[in-house]
Amino acid sequence: METVLRAPIVAYPLGLFDCCPVSDGAAAAIVVRADMAKNFRPDPIYVSPCRLLRGLEEGFMNPAYDYAHVEETRVAGARAYTEAGISDPEKEISVAEVHDCFTITELTIMEDLLFSKPGKAPEDIEAGKYELTGRLPVTRTAA
Repeated sequence: METVLRAPIVAYPLGLFDCCPVSDGAAAAIVVRADMAKNFRPDPIYVSPCRLLRGLEEGFMNPAYDYAHVEETRVAGARAYTEAGISDPEKEISVAEVHDCFTITELTIMEDLLFSKPGKAPEDIEAGKYELTGRLPVTRTAA
């Protein structure tokens, strides 16, 4: 704990161990058509819609941007939920994989994806909501 708390500051309030390099963390998936999935495993995982989104003018480039959320994450999440027929992600998502490249990003991601109510991510994290045995296990890749 002392090593982390005494680490050099990268950009206040983030210390060295609050940040990860681009190369940290990984995920892989073999994606095939649904009708072929059982040829590879008897218990395939069927993925609901997935969304990728490039930077939006509503985000970082907007002079009114508050830097307390990532608009692209909110928009991509909302679009994927609509396509998947999900109306309450906090209750309907059973597991998630996110990339929180900085410790502080964990807070914004959980709120941007509607896993936590606005301003409640710290409480949910402390309560263990996103741990393996929590209500919504989230695999986070970070430093």
